[in-house]
Amino acid sequence: AQERLGKEGKLALFFVELDGIAHKFGLDSSEYKSYFSRLNGWVNDLYDKFKSIYPDGHIAVLSDHGMSEVKRIVHLDLEKEFSSSGGEHYAYFLDTTMLRIWYFDPEVKNALESFLSNRDYGRLLTDQERVEFGITNKEWADSIFLLNEGCVFDPSFLEKGHPLAMHGYHPELSWQKGIFLYSGPKSFIPQNPISALRSHDMLKEILSGGKS
Repeated sequence: AQERLGKEGKLALFFVELDGIAHKFGLDSSEYKSYFSRLNGWVNDLYDKFKSIYPDGHIAVLSDHGMSEVKRIVHLDLEKEFSSSGGEHYAYFLDTTMLRIWYFDPEVKNALESFLSNRDYGRLLTDQERVEFGITNKEWADSIFLLNEGCVFDPSFLEKGHPLAMHGYHPELSWQKGIFLYSGPKSFIPQNPISALRSHDMLKEILSGGKS
């Protein structure tokens, strides 16, 4: 990457390994800490090299999410609590941090939502939250049950076993937030937190040379 910096005015780099290491080994592991230290060194080296070639260049460093330590395993067996989901009354999908349900029977909807409302490991998203997150389409789900931070479903429809660290919880939680760092000639009003939509607009402005 450093060799390409002198040949190309624009360069996008993606470091994806840290996510998998966190899932597999956890945030307090030597594997995670070692790779994080190496990654920090790479970013600093690239920053110094880029600025030496392009003193007025733009640098943006961002992540798409944070990560939380897994502290509780949740085993949810809807078929045991209710009837089989086999297409007549309801259908559901269970991933690591979220349960989504589609109802074909109003009575089952009331019973399931009542059951889920009394769980201490998560909660149903409100209609207002779904509007804010842009997930109002019922094809996504009639009900969305989101686990509390640090909880994971095991088993889920995605995997057997569970990660030692996880993301995909409520986006307002501090450990779920990513980062957006910028260095360059443009002047942006500092924002904390900064929304993903605003980050997207800022990147467009940087890449367009100031034209939004």
